[in-house]
Amino acid sequence: MRPDFVVGSSVGALNAAVMAKNPDHAAENLDTLWRRVRARDLFCFDGPPLWQRRAIFGNEGLRRLITSHFHPGCTFDDLALPLFVLAVERDTRRPRVLRAGCLLTALLASCAIPVLLPAVTIDGVRMTDGGVRHDLPIAEAFALGAASVVALPTTRWPRPIGYRSSAPVDTPGVLLMGGAVAPGTGWSFARTAELIERGYRA
Repeated sequence: MRPDFVVGSSVGALNAAVMAKNPDHAAENLDTLWRRVRARDLFCFDGPPLWQRRAIFGNEGLRRLITSHFHPGCTFDDLALPLFVLAVERDTRRPRVLRAGCLLTALLASCAIPVLLPAVTIDGVRMTDGGVRHDLPIAEAFALGAASVVALPTTRWPRPIGYRSSAPVDTPGVLLMGGAVAPGTGWSFARTAELIERGYRA
């Protein structure tokens, strides 16, 4: 199944970017990307001393993960499919759909979990994790012209406390697929291989 375009928020933005880069091999590339990741690789204390930080962790680990799959100079225009990335303006909490410019910057912004990872400046505006507003950007996909949406949550479903979809998942035209199969997997990568294998068998 090859979509007309992909939309992602937070870690879903990174997954969407991988699909947009090479849609015919997205599953294999996502498998390769996530099997080798550990929490300590993403949430690390690289960078300045803690008292000089804008967040508990720097985003150097996340930057390394993204650039392991995308050239640092990669732009949205370099992708095989149109990609739309949801981030949130830190001061107003307004969602913003990013669709042009440096892909690395957009992904760092969409994954910038408040307090944990630093906000990212885009066009003079401090941007943070798109999941602050919508983890599952269904409404944004329809607003961008989708006739139907295949929604792939990156957490458990039915939705846990705090999980936000921008439109009901039972909206006509929405097919909900996937979601982590067990509690407690959102902040740990210890069971990544097991969950991937379950996905292949499903």
